[in-house]
Amino acid sequence: MIDRVAVLFSAAALVLSVILCIHALSGHGLIGCSAGTSCNEVLGSRWSYLFGLIPVSGLAVVCYVAMTLCLLFRRGFEADEQFFRWLDRVTLVLAGAIAGSAIWFIWLQKNMIRSFCPYCMTAHVCGLILLCLLLAGSRQKFIARILCSLAGIALAGCLAGVQLSTTPRTAYERGFIPEALPVPPYEEMPLIGSPQAEDVVTLMFDYRCSHCRKIHSLLGEVAGLLDGKVAFSVVPVPLGKDCNPYVPAGEDRFKGSCELTRYALALWRCDRDAYAGFDAWLFEDRPGGWYPREPGEAFDKACALVGRENLVRALSDPWISRYMADVCELFGRTSTQGKGAVPRFIHGDRWLVPDVDDASGLSELVRELLQ
Repeated sequence: MIDRVAVLFSAAALVLSVILCIHALSGHGLIGCSAGTSCNEVLGSRWSYLFGLIPVSGLAVVCYVAMTLCLLFRRGFEADEQFFRWLDRVTLVLAGAIAGSAIWFIWLQKNMIRSFCPYCMTAHVCGLILLCLLLAGSRQKFIARILCSLAGIALAGCLAGVQLSTTPRTAYERGFIPEALPVPPYEEMPLIGSPQAEDVVTLMFDYRCSHCRKIHSLLGEVAGLLDGKVAFSVVPVPLGKDCNPYVPAGEDRFKGSCELTRYALALWRCDRDAYAGFDAWLFEDRPGGWYPREPGEAFDKACALVGRENLVRALSDPWISRYMADVCELFGRTSTQGKGAVPRFIHGDRWLVPDVDDASGLSELVRELLQ
């Protein structure tokens, strides 16, 4: 009975791993993993690959194929005690490797990526249950069960070590132009860090971008790591096609970002304290994780903060139209070969799109940008 249940869990995890592997290799979207979602943040992170080339979901497919075959084969060799025990040991090692990997990737999602993928988490839970089932149904002595499982967990530890040593903190995209980029004056925009900082770095971001959310949340800590010598001018740039003519052709993942940007700018012009609350609200977690706010609820929230009449008046401020045109042009000038990734840091004639998981990694990239 335990073997049958174990086969079901192994097969379910195998199907999920195949789906994730196809997604990684083809780039085709998944239901519930559109741009801006926590799921997309996980599947698009540098931790979803080994050596930057091999999808970790591909390794999972190999493990679950081997596990499923072992479980099916050993049911046919129950009479052959010696061969059955050998398969039993193999399944325990595989189960330990799968469970150890599940723990590693759950830790990565919680502490490094700070987002969760429901497809991945379902597969990880299946893997953990699988180990429990096989430990309970094994014919090995107790110490042998533990040792085989620990051997598998050690293999997962090797995977974690390889990822930690070969997955560098990098800039996903970087570039420069022969002249200083025309960023909005930092006196006109929200500033994170000391106004007396030696350098001001501009951060372009979109309120429907999950990676922007993570980088945005690290800025205060980064400013501290850089000894207060660097401040960050936060500049929302909408990636919606209805207001940004420089968005790459075929890109339609940020629908609604134009409205979110206008509401945030209106609050900034109307009441800077209200803007801070609105900015935090747009990026705060909700039940089930983070996902972008919709324009309707954002408008209602903005009205609740400053009043409908004040908001409507601020939305008609000509400064907002000029700002939108300027930052969209800046976005276009720093987009190469049709790429349009954010968040994007700009300083002088240089710009980069960071791919980091923590404040220390981000501070290293900022130092490179300032050199």
